[in-house]
Amino acid sequence: MNENQSTTPKSDSPAPEIADSPSQWRRMICLGLALSVLAVYGRLAFFDFVFFDDHVYVIEKARVLAGLTPASLRWALTATDAGFWHP
Repeated sequence: MNENQSTTPKSDSPAPEIADSPSQWRRMICLGLALSVLAVYGRLAFFDFVFFDDHVYVIEKARVLAGLTPASLRWALTATDAGFWHP
C-alpha cells in the first residue's frame, strides 16, 4: 500500500450536516428554547392556586368570571384596580 493511500474508504458525497442553513439553525434554537421553557415551567400546571390576593383579582371579579368578551378584554387592558394597571 502506498503512503498516500488511506485505509478508510472515501465517499464522494460529504457527510450530512445537522443544520445546513441559517434557517435550520434558527429552528433548532427555537425548538431548544421551547423545550427548555417546557422543562422548567411545565410542572407549574400541576401546582395549586395560591390565595394571597388572587381571590380579590380573580375569583371575586365578575368581569373575570364572565369570561373573555370584548368588554372584559377592554376592562383588563385599561382598569387600574389598586391604583395601578396590571393585566
